[in-house]
Amino acid sequence: MMRVLFALMTPALLLAQSATTHYRVDNINGRTVAIGSQGKGAGDTTERRKSVNGRLVPSEQTTEKVIREDANGKVVERTTKRYDDGGRLVQTERVIAEESPVRAGAKTVRESVSVSDVSGRFVETERRTTEIKTSGTTTTVDLSVDRTNPNGKFLPAERRSTVTSGAQQSQQIHETLQLPDLNGRFREAARTDATVQVTGDKTVSNASTYEPDAMGRMALKQQKVETTTKRAGGEVVETNIYSNQVAAQIRSGASGGPRIVERQVLERKLGADGSVSESLSVRRVGSDPDRLGDARKISETVCTGKCLPDVPKAAEPAKPAAAPAKAATPTTTAAAAKGK
Repeated sequence: MMRVLFALMTPALLLAQSATTHYRVDNINGRTVAIGSQGKGAGDTTERRKSVNGRLVPSEQTTEKVIREDANGKVVERTTKRYDDGGRLVQTERVIAEESPVRAGAKTVRESVSVSDVSGRFVETERRTTEIKTSGTTTTVDLSVDRTNPNGKFLPAERRSTVTSGAQQSQQIHETLQLPDLNGRFREAARTDATVQVTGDKTVSNASTYEPDAMGRMALKQQKVETTTKRAGGEVVETNIYSNQVAAQIRSGASGGPRIVERQVLERKLGADGSVSESLSVRRVGSDPDRLGDARKISETVCTGKCLPDVPKAAEPAKPAAAPAKAATPTTTAAAAKGK
């Protein structure tokens, strides 16, 4: 997304719902070289990377299981094992997430994060609380994070708020991140304003990110415009990244406004057997700040098995109730047209 031990890799592949291999394109001869893989099964995801001796060794393994699910909510345990470059286990993280049932358009998710110490015992290091509220076409997600200090005391560490409004075809997203200063007072550390517009087979996402400048005022740091175009057998995603590059503007004699610094083109192809292949090419600003360099293919990804999420079935339209036969009047005709 391959069990921890190399000897168990084959059974894991047999059980995996999908297997993804990541390739890097060699700049010298243009050949693709496998640099990692991901296997995903029922509640089990394992990522592998290339070690110094050329073997694919585990880098991270995540297992998720439902502890309880009833009318009072849902409790999920997620365990993540992390490995060093040689494939040796270095840390285990355990997250217990308790989700309350949705009531009046609101839901709360509380997470407790514990990591293993040198003796293998789990020590709680982080607590996260997520409040999700929906009203009409507006959804607000408020996240608060508390982390332990060197003395083991939990202190507020992060506050994040995301507000998504509008219909699915046209949405506005406003996200703010607040971090505490040395005195513990929360101050805005980043803000992102984005719009998502869907027109036919094309989706355009325009996101601007702001961060404090040298004077402490929020200033535009980066703008990302992503255009996804669906086509027969796949889709193409073009991402243009703009930035306020002072050095580049000085060299070119330009001033003001963000300038394009990178263009990414991701081609995604869907196979008839459910497989998905992706090819990523990039153009970046080089010695000439006024133009992008030539396109260079940098990576490929191939997924086999169950690579696409299930599409929810549309609800069947309700059958109209049989009405007694009678002559239609203008009032009943208008009412019937309204109900269609």
